[in-house]
Amino acid sequence: PSKKTVKKCSKIEGELGKFDYQCKQEYTLRATCDNRMTVYVDGVQQQAGRMDNWREESVLPVSSSFKVIAIECVDLGGEEGLLASLHNAVGEDVLATDSTWSCSDKEEEGWTEPDFEE
Repeated sequence: PSKKTVKKCSKIEGELGKFDYQCKQEYTLRATCDNRMTVYVDGVQQQAGRMDNWREESVLPVSSSFKVIAIECVDLGGEEGLLASLHNAVGEDVLATDSTWSCSDKEEEGWTEPDFEE
């Protein structure tokens, strides 16, 4: 079976009564963190099951118009780690956690927001 790109579109009325369709592709975030995590997209806390179980991945829908994905991890001892990847509707990687992600053990005000500067 072939896979289709899923898009969510909204109809916006433009000049002279013409309509413009703005489409947003949906992505899927898959993430796990030892031991528990909180996920934010553009500063808004997301809800998903299994965010407190590092042995299970959490799966969340994310609009393609996102600017920032922020993940707070809480380690309860032992080894720590974070694995996350974002996929488009056909399963291709859009991004994944790697050495380019910024990490800190200090929480700074606004760190989950799109306009946060390190």
